[in-house]
Amino acid sequence: MIYRVKLTLWLGFFLRLVIAFLNGFVGPTYGSSDDSLGFHEVAVLFSQNLADDSFLFNNIYPSLLGVFYSITTDHLFLGSALSALGWLASAFILVRIMRILSFKMSNQWRVMLIYALIPSSLMYTSVTLREPFQLLFVNLALYAALKIYFHRSNAHWLVLFLAIVGMGAMHGALLVSGIFIIVGTLFLLTSRNRKGVSFTKVVLVTPIVILCLFYGFSLFETFSYGDRLEDGLSLAIQTYQEGTMEAEQQAGYRTDVEINGLGGLILSIPYFLFQYLV
Repeated sequence: MIYRVKLTLWLGFFLRLVIAFLNGFVGPTYGSSDDSLGFHEVAVLFSQNLADDSFLFNNIYPSLLGVFYSITTDHLFLGSALSALGWLASAFILVRIMRILSFKMSNQWRVMLIYALIPSSLMYTSVTLREPFQLLFVNLALYAALKIYFHRSNAHWLVLFLAIVGMGAMHGALLVSGIFIIVGTLFLLTSRNRKGVSFTKVVLVTPIVILCLFYGFSLFETFSYGDRLEDGLSLAIQTYQEGTMEAEQQAGYRTDVEINGLGGLILSIPYFLFQYLV
């Protein structure tokens, strides 16, 4: 059964290379719209003058892509193929995550089948977008957290930290998810003892958890227009979605945003997810 998991993984990578080839040599593929072409063009300009001070950590993906272009050549196929490699790395990490969690081999194959062949993933992780590297760092953070909890590997705290930095570099809002991964890991560690949570652990961990949550909520306000939370969570989310809708339309998904109260917020989640996945 393990060969089916590996075969599906490599099939997904091969299909992404095919799409990258078509995108680079034949013409724009689905998902390779203004957003991905914009990243490519910025990277090309940066690769022509690495001494330029245009390297920005809040826009680090095209900057790093420009460094890659300077080492190789600034062809769109290579940038797209690099995204396919990023997805491949994330897929290998996902397999390791499933093994840590003792997934049956048949379930590993089903998960990889979805992860590798879902149409939206094929399209958006084969072009010059940040999505494959976001997947890579999110999977790496989860893998490190599981190694810390199940295998008591303190060395993976460094991996977790670097993965969360990478998540934030690819998309600032992912820092919030990273903060909650840290908080969740700390809570799991304190409750691992079957005899209960010791007072010493509570004293040591509670300040860290409070700081992480405080920092996470601060980031939420920064990246999600949290100053409008006073008007309600649904309105704050709708405002944020409207603010990012133009970029998402350029990337090839999202048609409209309308959230009416808490009920509308709950109903909108599967609708927005469906738009993103197809």
